[in-house]
Amino acid sequence: KGGFQDEVVKDRKHEALTKNKNTKITKDVAASDHWETSKVNDMDTELIRKIIRMIAFRATLDETGKEHLKALMIKRAEKFTNKLTEFLSLCPSDKSQILTHNLPLVVMLSTCSMFSSHLLWTTQMSPLLGAGEVDKLDSKLRTLNVKGLDSLQMTYRQFFNDRVFNTEEDENRFSELVAEIGNWKQDETECVLMSLVLLFSPDMLDLSNRKMVEEHQLKFAILLQKYLKYKHPHDTCLARSRFTSGMMIVSKCKDMKRMEKEIYE
Repeated sequence: KGGFQDEVVKDRKHEALTKNKNTKITKDVAASDHWETSKVNDMDTELIRKIIRMIAFRATLDETGKEHLKALMIKRAEKFTNKLTEFLSLCPSDKSQILTHNLPLVVMLSTCSMFSSHLLWTTQMSPLLGAGEVDKLDSKLRTLNVKGLDSLQMTYRQFFNDRVFNTEEDENRFSELVAEIGNWKQDETECVLMSLVLLFSPDMLDLSNRKMVEEHQLKFAILLQKYLKYKHPHDTCLARSRFTSGMMIVSKCKDMKRMEKEIYE
């Protein structure tokens, strides 16, 4: 039997890659621009300055910065989506439904994943700024004698501190969702495949070709399941558990979206 997607191998950082660069999984991970070392070209200069102040002085992002960041992440997610042959195969109305209702779920996953409890700021900011830019920033801050960089973790509340909840229970549940969603992914391939499962979720959408969207979602769910089985070849229970918890991320992202909608209504 052949290995998953033409012999998936792990590099030193435990990121899954494939020997055959034309495989589906490689194309989709590449389309996510995860490996880009610099991602600041599409960022507002003032937003970059604000993020640097957040790192150096543990500040929180102001309202304008939050709006710029949200718009940036939506723009990047839409750019990724428009590279997908599955998305391009859909009719205009179904594309609109997915962009309107599911793209925010993808952004939620990528946002929460930045705040996984075991990540330090350099890893947290790499998806946003690019690993090369983060390395340069780290060096610059150290020359300025900024303290605490070796143990610094950015928090969700630093970036999004404008949520006002009706009850303490709601606030606690929202924080739990951020943590549960953020702590799920263990590498970028998992995150990209889960993003695609979310993107093509047909639930509650007014679709012209529901069957096609369902087939796309099923394809990516199966890819995720096979990837996890390959990643954990000697522990089928772990692979199964990871897949099951991954499928629960779909409902958790939708719960988080629903809570956000209630907050701002």
